[in-house]
Amino acid sequence: MKSKIDLNKIVADCQKVAAKYIKTWQPVNRSWRTIEGCAYLRLSTEEQVLVDKGSLEQQIHLAVLEAEARSKQRRLNYRITKFYIEPGVSGRTSTRVELKKLERAIDRNEHGFVSAKEIARLTRESDFWKKFFKKCQAKNCEIIIPGLPIDPNDPASILQLDILAAFAEYESRNTSKRISDSVFSAMKTSGKFNSTHRRLGLKRKVLNGIKMPGFYEIVPDEAEEVKRIFKTFLKYANHSKTLEVITAKGIKNWNGQPFKRHSLITMLSDTRYISKWYLNPNNRNKDQESLPEKERYYEIDLPHDPIITIEMWNQVQQSIKEVAGNLGKMTRVDRIFLLSGGLLRLHDGTVFRGVSGTGKTQKSYYYFNQNHKLRIRCDLIEEDVRKAVTRLVKDNEEIQKTIKATGTEVKDNIQVLERRLLDFKEDRQKLLDDRKEYLKKMDLLIGPKSTEIEIQKVREAFQDFLNQNEENQTKIEYYIKQTKKAIESLKRTNFSWSEVAHHATRVQEIMAEKDPAALKRAYRSLFGSILIGPEDEMGCRTLSYVLKDWNGSLEDVNRLSKEMVEVMKDYCNQ
Repeated sequence: MKSKIDLNKIVADCQKVAAKYIKTWQPVNRSWRTIEGCAYLRLSTEEQVLVDKGSLEQQIHLAVLEAEARSKQRRLNYRITKFYIEPGVSGRTSTRVELKKLERAIDRNEHGFVSAKEIARLTRESDFWKKFFKKCQAKNCEIIIPGLPIDPNDPASILQLDILAAFAEYESRNTSKRISDSVFSAMKTSGKFNSTHRRLGLKRKVLNGIKMPGFYEIVPDEAEEVKRIFKTFLKYANHSKTLEVITAKGIKNWNGQPFKRHSLITMLSDTRYISKWYLNPNNRNKDQESLPEKERYYEIDLPHDPIITIEMWNQVQQSIKEVAGNLGKMTRVDRIFLLSGGLLRLHDGTVFRGVSGTGKTQKSYYYFNQNHKLRIRCDLIEEDVRKAVTRLVKDNEEIQKTIKATGTEVKDNIQVLERRLLDFKEDRQKLLDDRKEYLKKMDLLIGPKSTEIEIQKVREAFQDFLNQNEENQTKIEYYIKQTKKAIESLKRTNFSWSEVAHHATRVQEIMAEKDPAALKRAYRSLFGSILIGPEDEMGCRTLSYVLKDWNGSLEDVNRLSKEMVEVMKDYCNQ
């Protein structure tokens, strides 16, 4: 995306400014002792960075000027050797990449001081202030904040700091509430969004040469592409087939990138294309009078013209429901979390579960690790899993042969067990028939003229027979039960081995089908686990795929699984 490219360029330009200072730094006085430290820079949103690039550079210059002033004041050369630049991240979020790097560096005693334009640049959460300042005090890392009325390095000033923190947090929450109220009111009264994200067929409105944030206008050529996509999906009622057709026709997204399954699903459920937006759709059927105004359901008519007719929209939404089995949802498609259920794990063995969150404009899906409060976007990691499966199946003949052999082996095992089950059932019936026959013989043996001795001998023989017969029946019942369990287990894990056995590329075919449940089972049959590695010093993580040990019968797969198939890049800033 262009804004992302611009953002990266701005950060790169700021890093050049910082690098130049570090390279050309000179002490104020060579006879003074030098203390080395760092500076932390942050802007709250990407829009602030893009609109007000100078603010980040200004924070660099302010840090440099403050270091020089402190040097003269303390007769001690303050040298900044590292700039931590955090673009477009809220101060109420403590899980920031650069902030984490800063904290780790302080823990390792790498900095003698840390400089920031103001306390709010570090954080707006009072609890984090206290922890951060205590950490700095414990590590003898001086905190430099220009104009702060207290000395944050003095333990006696902590009480004053707590008061300031409480006021800052109160101000932050009030600001957030005002922004939220403003966004809600703007959407309700005029159909204005908080931000105008580009999408195929729609762009930010321009009126008399002036950009109008929050409002859309139609891009005619792209609008025709949108109509073609909707018509194609309506024709095939299949996401994969739709992607195949529009790709063949050369239809791409607004940024020139080919459509992916996720971007197609998002487009087909985006009500902007019918000039509508819905606030609080989940509360549609509730008593509106009993709800606070901000929680009431509203249907908003957006000021731009529709691209898709309401008739076509309704037909497409019905097809989406049928494809996804998602009756009752109005704007979004419920999803199956392909890697949940213990498959996706952190390196320490703790699992991720699928969660969703509703933002101001759309619903987002994540995998969340409760133990470490770590979340990763579903679309990112699932795309890499697809690539991993493609690589395994396409590029590795050993894997292909192994999967094919396993399919045949599992199918054969099921047939053997089913035959054995029939034998056990026949044996059970024979035991019942033997018991019935023996009872008949008893009636003949014990007649009216039988002596007591004869009757006693028959009874003893009969009891021995009954005991043996019952023991054999118990064994047979156990064998039948265990055989049934084994067959069911093989059938559950063998999601479609009867089809896969003839060729390993069937796994790829499943990825292209519209059944996410089958795909989830396919992943669990291929992988024992998918591991997210520890965070490195750059704040990045690797993703590793451990091939599944199919009951110890696949030596080739076991050997390959030990090597770990590394296919994931870094999960930076996610």
